[in-house]
Amino acid sequence: MRLPLEIECFYRLCGGVKMGIFEDDYFSWRVVAPSEFVSAIPLVLGLSYESEKSFWEYHWAQCFYRFAENQTGDERVVVSCGERHNGLYFDGYQESFACDDMRLISRTLPELLQELADATMGHMPRPAHPSQQVFLGQLQYAD
Repeated sequence: MRLPLEIECFYRLCGGVKMGIFEDDYFSWRVVAPSEFVSAIPLVLGLSYESEKSFWEYHWAQCFYRFAENQTGDERVVVSCGERHNGLYFDGYQESFACDDMRLISRTLPELLQELADATMGHMPRPAHPSQQVFLGQLQYAD
């Protein structure tokens, strides 16, 4: 794993952040603590991961780590710590996880934090502008 520099700097400054008006705000988002910065595969896939563990063990999706989630934990933002798309933030939605149509949420941490702060009702921030959209297939084979 190659931790993106901006995440490394962020974790040096603080151990995570919660974005919401009240402590138990149902619609808030939080950036996970360094101890919760773990592989996204088991979290996103849940029980299906256990039954297909040998497949996912060497899959290129191993580069995705949990970075933020809403209060209920049913929506999450994952960050790539891989070679080619290091530091890009994606929607950790189960149905599109590790697929070419996986939604890019942000290219930078400041942009992501702003999107999370602006997100309404605890839902996923809007995807990056279509002109900035990145498809994983293009990233994997880019020079």
